[in-house]
Amino acid sequence: MKVQDIMRRSIITISEDTPVKEIGRLIFSLGIAGLPVVKDKKLIGIVTEKDILARFHPSIQEYMEDPIHASDFEKMEESLGDFLNVPAKTIMSKNLISASPNTPLIKAHSLMVLNKISRLPIVDKNMEILGIVSQGDIFRQLVKKEIPKKQNAAKEGAR
Repeated sequence: MKVQDIMRRSIITISEDTPVKEIGRLIFSLGIAGLPVVKDKKLIGIVTEKDILARFHPSIQEYMEDPIHASDFEKMEESLGDFLNVPAKTIMSKNLISASPNTPLIKAHSLMVLNKISRLPIVDKNMEILGIVSQGDIFRQLVKKEIPKKQNAAKEGAR
C-alpha cells in the first residue's frame, strides 16, 4: 500500500508570515500537532507544537553567554506576548522530510522513525503539498485487518 491511499488530502496550511498566535489557535482548535508552511503552493517548512515550545526556553548559546538572564523564567513568561506575534518563518523547521504519493507505507513510517517526526508531508516533484500522513494513520491502516480477528478471538475465549 502507498501513502496516497491513506494520506489526508484536506489539510490546513499557513504562510511564512502567519503569526505564532494564529498557529497556536489553529493547533488547538483543530486538535493537530503541526502545520505545513507553504509559499506559492510549495512546501517550505513546518511548524509544530515542539517548535513553539522550544522557543520558550533559552538556547544553550544564550545560556552560555548570559546564564543569569537565561534562567529568568518569569521574564520569559512576560515576553510571551511579544513571541505570539513572531511569524512562522522565524520558528519553522526548514530541514524538511517529505515523501511522494507512491512511497510505500512502511518506508514512510521508517522515514518518520529515523527522523523523529510524527507527520510526513506528501509532495509532488515540484514540492507542492498534496497531503499529509501521520504515524497514527499508518498504524491504523497496518493493524486494522488484524484487530477484528483479535477482538473475535477474545470474545470466543471469554465463553
